[in-house]
Amino acid sequence: MKLRGFLAGSVLAVALTLTACGGGDGGNPGTGEDAGPQTIAIGTDTGAALQFDPTTATAPANTAVQLTFTNKSDSQPHNLAFQEGITEATNVNMAPGTSETLSFTTPAAGAYKYVCTIHPTMVGTLTVQ
Repeated sequence: MKLRGFLAGSVLAVALTLTACGGGDGGNPGTGEDAGPQTIAIGTDTGAALQFDPTTATAPANTAVQLTFTNKSDSQPHNLAFQEGITEATNVNMAPGTSETLSFTTPAAGAYKYVCTIHPTMVGTLTVQ
């Protein structure tokens, strides 16, 4: 009987220790391990400046990304298209107040320019580290 109680207590102690330490549940958010895709939000200026907001974003190399582009303008259509290295792009003519999410894996480290093809002076950079 004493051995059975000892074993039950030991199993309980190990279970509590694993639970407190994360128990090998497959990932630790914050380290990137099984944390899911990195999310990036890019929008447009709400005024008449014809610019992205923000104009820069960063992401780790070889990482799944979900980039949500929101056209915050109240009167102008916009879009977001990468120039080289990333082939994802939003619909060509996104109406004011609409959003679209692009899912892709980042390429090697570098600077990847994105533009609004309707307003070519609207530019931004995704820096992959």
